[in-house]
Amino acid sequence: MRLAIVLLLALAPLRVAGQADTADPKVQLKGMVGAEVMVYRYGPFSTVREPFVVRFYGTPTLVIGDWTVPAYFNIGDYQRQYRQHFSKLGISPQYKDWLTLHLGHRTMQFSQLTLGGHNFLGGGAEIQKGKLRLGAVGGQFLRPIMPDSLVQEVIMPAYRRVGAAVKLGHGTRDQFIDLVWFTARDLEGSVDIAPQQMGMAPASNSAVGLVAKRWLVEGLHLNLDAAISAYNGDVREEQVRRPNVPEAIVMMPFNRHTLATRYAGAVQADLEYRKPGYSARLFYDRIGPEYRTMGEYFFRNDIERIRASGRVEWKKYHLQFTPSVGIERTGLNQMKAIQNRRLISGLRAVYRPGRQLMVAGHYQNFQTRLRQVQFVPNDSVLFTQVNRSMGLFGTYRMGERFDRGLMLAINHTGGATRQPGADTAVVQARQWMANAAWQQPLAETGYLLTAGLLVNRTAFNFFTVTRWQPYVQGRKAWYEGKVQAQYNLALILARV
Repeated sequence: MRLAIVLLLALAPLRVAGQADTADPKVQLKGMVGAEVMVYRYGPFSTVREPFVVRFYGTPTLVIGDWTVPAYFNIGDYQRQYRQHFSKLGISPQYKDWLTLHLGHRTMQFSQLTLGGHNFLGGGAEIQKGKLRLGAVGGQFLRPIMPDSLVQEVIMPAYRRVGAAVKLGHGTRDQFIDLVWFTARDLEGSVDIAPQQMGMAPASNSAVGLVAKRWLVEGLHLNLDAAISAYNGDVREEQVRRPNVPEAIVMMPFNRHTLATRYAGAVQADLEYRKPGYSARLFYDRIGPEYRTMGEYFFRNDIERIRASGRVEWKKYHLQFTPSVGIERTGLNQMKAIQNRRLISGLRAVYRPGRQLMVAGHYQNFQTRLRQVQFVPNDSVLFTQVNRSMGLFGTYRMGERFDRGLMLAINHTGGATRQPGADTAVVQARQWMANAAWQQPLAETGYLLTAGLLVNRTAFNFFTVTRWQPYVQGRKAWYEGKVQAQYNLALILARV
C-alpha cells in the first residue's frame, strides 16, 4: 500500500478587454491577455513534470477603420519540454470581409486530408471576393532538431521541413467547392549529421484534395473531403518510372516518383438531413493504407468507417434522444494477417424541463473482433473484445442569474476479452469516476467560488488504484468584467 500526495496550484487567466484610449472612434483595442503560473508537487517523489512554470498568452485585436488585426501570442518556459515551437506569435490582419493576411505562427485548415491544422511559421493570404475563393500559405512546418549527446533523454531528430498550400474555389463561406494542393519537403542539409546515423531519411509529400459543402435540397446538407497523397520516404532516391495506377496518374504533375514513393487516397463524406424536432446523419470515411500528409500531425490510416446517427426531440416531456450505430474495419488491402472489425453503438438522452435543471445520460458499446485473414501459427492473438461506457451528468442552477448551482457526474468504463475456445472472458481494467461540485458567488466580494471532489477508482486484474481529488476554483472580475483573475487549487490523494 502506498499513499502519495500531489499539490497542484495554478493561477489563470488574467483577461483584459476594452477600447483604446483614443479620440478616433474607429480605433479600438479589444480581446484577451492572460498569465498562468503553475506549481506542481508530487510529495517526496521526483517527476518529469516541471515543478514551476510560467506562461503568458493572449488574443488581442486592434480595429483601425476597415482593418481588423487579430493577434495571438503564447510565451512560456514550457519550451524545455517541447522540441518544436511552444512559444508562438502571429497576426492575421483582415480588410473588410474579403481579404485576410497571415504572418507568424499560424494554424490553417484548407482541408482535413491535406493542410489540416498543422502549425507553421510563415505567411499567406486568403481572398473571399463574391464567390471567388483564393488562398495561399507557406513557411516552416518543422524546425531542425539535432540529437544532443550531453542530454540523457532520447531526442527524436528532425529535418527542417518547409511547405506550402494553395486553395482555389467557388462559393460562399457556407457553401463552396474548393480545390487544394499541398506540398512539403525536408531539407537534407538542415542537419549536420549523416541520415543513416539518425535512423531517418529526408522525405517529401504532395497532396491534392477536393472539399465541398453544399445544401443539396431543403434540409439536406453534404460535407465532402477527398484527397490523393504521394509520400516520398527518401528524397535521395533516383527518379524512376511511375506505376500505372490511378493515384499515380493524378499526382503526375505534382511529385517526383522514386522507389520510396507511396500513393494513397482518402475520402470523408457527411450527409445530414435536418428538420425541426429531428435530424438524421450518415457519415462515411475511408483512409487508405499508407495514406499520409505532412499537413496533419496524425492520421489513422488503413481504416474504413460508416456511422449513422439521429436526433429526436420529445418536447412534451422535455426529452431529447440521440442514438448512433456504426461499423469500422482495418486491413483494407487484405495484406495483413489479422483484420480488425468493430461494432459501435450508443444512446444519449437529455432531460431539460427548464433553465434550472438538466440531466443527461449516455451509454456506448464498442465490440472489437480480430479476424484471421492469412495463416498465423499462433492464434492467441485472435480475440473478441467488448468495451462499455456509461454515465450520468446533471446540473441544477439557482439564483436570479443562475450563478449558484450543484453539478454531479458519474461515469463507468470497462471491458472484457474472450479468445477462441475459451470458456470465460478475461476482465480488463474497470474505471469508476464521480465528480461533485458546488458553485457559489461570494456576496459583495465579486468572487465566484467553486468547490468540489473528484473520485477516480481504477481496478486492474491484480491491484486497484483509488484517487481522491478535492479542489477549489475561484474567479474575480473587475471593471465590468474587462479584467478577470482565476485560480485553481487541487490536492490529490492516491492509494494503491
